[in-house]
This record gives sequence, C-alpha cells and structure tokens, in this order.
Amino acid sequence: MLILARYIDEAVLIGSCRVTVLGVVRRKGRARIKLGIDAPPDTQILRAELPRHPSPAQSHAHSPHESQHAGLRGAPADVREEADA
Repeated sequence: MLILARYIDEAVLIGSCRVTVLGVVRRKGRARIKLGIDAPPDTQILRAELPRHPSPAQSHAHSPHESQHAGLRGAPADVREEADA
C-alpha cells in the first residue's frame, strides 16, 4: 500500500483517474475527508465496503447509503435509476 499526504486542493493520479482532496472535517476526534474523483465515463467507482456484485435481493433493497451514489459515473444502474425518479 502506498501512503501519500495531500493538502486540500492537491490531487493524485491513478492511471487516467484524478483524485483530489476537497476538504477535511474533524468531529469528536475523527476526521472525514471529502474526495473528488475525475475518471473516464466507463470507470466504475464504488466504496470498498459495498458489495461489487449484489444479489438480486440486495439490488432492490434500499440502502441508507444509496443517495451518496446518486450522480456518480459508474454507480450501479439501479442506483442511477432511483436517483432520476
């Protein structure tokens, strides 16, 4: 694992993807980092804790995290459709 330190508005390039640090919020001793990702339209971007291939039952379940995927290129099709509704 490569570990890098970046300041706000600095970026790293991963292949043809650009990941930019947009902000850092500290609350109760924890830090939350906001990242911006510029990637080709055919690049799928998912959070690591989400399953890559949900079962049919999971793909129709409503997750409290689905709204965070709305508008992301590469978000699963069912998430994009729900965001449009």
